[in-house]
Amino acid sequence: MYTLSKSERLCNKTSIQNLFLNGQSISEDFIRLVYLKSNQTQEYLKSQIVVPKKNVSRAVDRNYIKRQIKESIRKNKFVLIDFFKANEVFMNCALIYQSKNKYPSYIVEEKIIVLFKRLISKL
Repeated sequence: MYTLSKSERLCNKTSIQNLFLNGQSISEDFIRLVYLKSNQTQEYLKSQIVVPKKNVSRAVDRNYIKRQIKESIRKNKFVLIDFFKANEVFMNCALIYQSKNKYPSYIVEEKIIVLFKRLISKL
């Protein structure tokens, strides 16, 4: 339950294009969640993490931010997956970091928890 396997990554080009063209979004301070219901029935949640080079120019900082987001998804995805299992919903999502600053991990985790709760309330 507390793992983030390769099968839970969103890496199909057509799925990603479809997500950004037809998906809806929720924002919380410096993180935006773009989501779209999926037709695939393998994983309940497939996610992608985006940290634009335009906002964070150093690769070291981008990788650090991606690790922070990935860890907070790994620790808190059970809230979403339990809801999705109960309602038989399959979801693709992308988390986009929209700030030029680095934040501590606990703040990033709090924002992602809020985004997950808001996503559940919208569905």
